Amino acid sequence: MKRIILLILAAAFLIPSAAAAPFTLQTDSQSAFMMSLDTGQTVFDKASDVRRAPASLTKIMTALVVLENCADPENETITVPDVSLFQEIKDDGGVEIALIQGETFTVSDLLHAMMLASACDAAQLLAWHFGGGSVENFVAKMNEKAASLGMENTHYVNPHGLEALDHYSSARDVATSVLASLENSFFVSIISGYTYVIPKTEKSSAREITYTIAMLNPNGSLYYPGMIGVKSGYTSQAGRCLASVAEKNGMKFLLVVMGANLGAQSSTYLSYTDTAALYDYAFSNLELRDVLNTTEVYAQIPVTGAENETAVELRSDRELKIVCPRGAEIKLAISVPETLEAPVSEGKLGTVEVFVSDELTATADLVNAAAIAAAVKEPDPVSPYTMPENGNILTNDRVTLILLIVLAALILLTALLARIGKKKRQ
Repeated sequence: MKRIILLILAAAFLIPSAAAAPFTLQTDSQSAFMMSLDTGQTVFDKASDVRRAPASLTKIMTALVVLENCADPENETITVPDVSLFQEIKDDGGVEIALIQGETFTVSDLLHAMMLASACDAAQLLAWHFGGGSVENFVAKMNEKAASLGMENTHYVNPHGLEALDHYSSARDVATSVLASLENSFFVSIISGYTYVIPKTEKSSAREITYTIAMLNPNGSLYYPGMIGVKSGYTSQAGRCLASVAEKNGMKFLLVVMGANLGAQSSTYLSYTDTAALYDYAFSNLELRDVLNTTEVYAQIPVTGAENETAVELRSDRELKIVCPRGAEIKLAISVPETLEAPVSEGKLGTVEVFVSDELTATADLVNAAAIAAAVKEPDPVSPYTMPENGNILTNDRVTLILLIVLAALILLTALLARIGKKKRQ
């Protein structure tokens, strides 16, 4: 039999990433996906799996694949080949930093140009170099990486995001690419700055570039404190797109909005408006709380058959934090056996379920840290008259064995003497 202990905590929690969004907010963006970087929970979801043109959000994956194939971005260099490499970008009106044939740049310079200034020619040159002289080979690597990350609604045709048939992604998938990129410290260093200077080359003076995200400008009216990159994007098909990270009040969120300003007659970038509104709501109405830890005892179970009267103490097998709206009720439902019989092995002996507003949000195992042995019993004394498998009277008692031999000898001797006497009488 199991017993269930119900604990109520005076805290509030959001549902985890597999569940629906915990709050609703009107946005102009056609798709949006917001998650807690502290817990992995989804805190806002609007059409996050719908395939859309990603525009320059594509360059997040380009940077990720480059960094996975470059051991030393600050010292590895690339020389610009024939500028016909950039002709399609020029024809489509893509953003450039006007790379000149024969110029040499470090990979770091080109990554900064691509991520901050959104330079499509820098993205194209990086793809050409790390694709072994073939942009198509590099794009294949991008798609392989996307597939390995589980980005089911993503397919790339180019490394820069200019409009192309069959080039698409989704808000959730873009967030996945950001998460993977944030694991690279060099990527984080790039998106954490606002300006960067590309040193002069043999054919050009120094180029000073700034981030295309106005919300990162500390002197601008749209500045959002606590926010860093990651990437903005725009094409007429994609609308205004923005992937960003913000930290405030001890919490950190990742937010992707796509398809803003599509059909909206506004001179304002509504991707900025939506991003600010979503961050404001999250930082004002949510909090990060500790729910489970690995040191607290959540249940004790008496153990019978052990050397001494004892009980096992059960603890959570993992730490658990949850981002939650303020003031909601949390319940912990603990399910464990009534008693245990020794020996008891080390490991899982129960579960704890976390409920928010009577909805299951998370589950953890309850484990004991050490095994408990059964009491040691004294063996029963061995009798000479035991069963055959334990020996018998002939093997367990030497005195009896000798007496039996003597008795048999006497019987034989008596029989022999009787026979002799009988012959004499005849």
